[in-house]
Amino acid sequence: MAMIEIRPEVEKNKTAMVDAMIKQELANMMILAKQKPKKGKKKKGKKKKGKKKGSKNKLPGFKYIKDRDTYDLLVELIQN
Repeated sequence: MAMIEIRPEVEKNKTAMVDAMIKQELANMMILAKQKPKKGKKKKGKKKKGKKKGSKNKLPGFKYIKDRDTYDLLVELIQN
């Protein structure tokens, strides 16, 4: 008999406590979602030596057209 009278109050208290915990956890999740991930420390790399000069264009077939005039290339492109 006493259990029947007390049970609704206990369930209300339990529900209120669980709701409060859920709200707190949602607030924590929202805070974590807005945070940016921490960046790791950058590792020091080896010093690079000066770069060697290479060809200006590294395109396939460049060695065949490097001496030709751009106008001649354009004419050939239009004809084909």
